[in-house]
Amino acid sequence: MSISQIFIKTKKIFIVFITIIIFSNAHSNQLAIKAGYLLDVSTGEILENQVITIKSNRITRIDSVIPEGVEVIDLSDKYVVPGLIDMHTHLIGVLEKSYFSNLFQSPHRAMIGGVVNAKTTLMAGFTSVRNVGAPDFMDVALKNAIDADEVPGPRMRVSGPSIGITGGHCD
Repeated sequence: MSISQIFIKTKKIFIVFITIIIFSNAHSNQLAIKAGYLLDVSTGEILENQVITIKSNRITRIDSVIPEGVEVIDLSDKYVVPGLIDMHTHLIGVLEKSYFSNLFQSPHRAMIGGVVNAKTTLMAGFTSVRNVGAPDFMDVALKNAIDADEVPGPRMRVSGPSIGITGGHCD
C-alpha cells in the first residue's frame, strides 16, 4: 500500500470519527423543529406552522410555541412526517457488488459497515428498525452504541443471530 493510499484511508477514518463525535454530541441538547406542514397520522390532516420539541431523542411536545433557549431547526417551507420503521433489515456488513465477497468480509469491516449503514438509514428517514440477524451479536453491539449516543442510528430491535427453521437458510 502506497503512502497516498494510507493517507486517503486515514483521512476517511478521521472524517467518520469527527462525524460520529458531532452527531453524538448533538443528541444531548433540547431541540425544536419548526415545521411548515406536519402530517398528523392520527387524523390524516396536515397541520400548519407546528413546533416539534425534542429532548433526549424523544418528542416531548407538538404545538405552535417555540420554547426559549433551544436550538431551532427551521423547516417552515417543508413537510414533516413521522419517522419510518423498517421491520426487516440487516444493517451489519458492507454491501459489495458480489454476494460472495461478503462471505470473506472480516467481522471488523462488517461492524464498520454497520455503523455507516445505521447512519445512512437514519438520514433516509427510518427512526426505528428491526434487525433480524447478524453474526457474533454485532447487531446487539451496534444497538448498544446507538443507545449510548456513541454513533448515530435509528432505534433498533435486534435478534442477535438469525432465527430460522432447521434446514432453512439460517443453518
